[in-house]
Amino acid sequence: RILVFLRNRGYGPKERALHEADVSALARLPEGLLKDLHYETYKPILTHHPLFKQMAQYDESCFMMICHIATEQKRLEPGEVLFRLGEVATRMFYVVSGDLNYYLGMHRAGMQVQSPSMACEAVLWMQWEHTGRMVANSFCDLVTVVSESFRDIIATSSVLRPNYKQYACSYRGALFPDCDDRDSFHRISDICSEDQAASFVLSAFEMETLNRNRSRTI
Repeated sequence: RILVFLRNRGYGPKERALHEADVSALARLPEGLLKDLHYETYKPILTHHPLFKQMAQYDESCFMMICHIATEQKRLEPGEVLFRLGEVATRMFYVVSGDLNYYLGMHRAGMQVQSPSMACEAVLWMQWEHTGRMVANSFCDLVTVVSESFRDIIATSSVLRPNYKQYACSYRGALFPDCDDRDSFHRISDICSEDQAASFVLSAFEMETLNRNRSRTI
């Protein structure tokens, strides 16, 4: 609501989503208000992913800290490269607006990536090098989750830490079912599979486990 109000008052570049960096006065908000602003801004975006949707429902304090500490906004100009093949990844990406092309490996044919697509979840759970290149076709707005901050926050969770560990194990196991097949790395896309993430959530966040973990914190 705050960002919408400021956008309507002429802050930020025309025809683009308003970012926090466009309004320097926001940096002077009290910590509590800034935390609420980040939660309100990022929750509708992050919860497109099944894991973050589960986290927002059952581990709200952890989710709020991820919104406040680990999440950032990013803009791209047409033709700007978001990441390149072989670069060390540091964050997960959500496409909020605009469209990009993703080129797996050395392929010349790219796939179009638009909202609400997500990329590079792998970096949240392991060291990751980009397996392709992503380039903006238009003006783009993205939200990023910084992997190091994300891991630091979930490590302190008193509610669902075992569930996050199980999700991470399922994720890594699906990426590398054969530990000796290192060539498979080059066939893995940076683009996230929402259906696959949903299946990991089902196995890692069984309802009885959620209820048991929540009861320990009461």
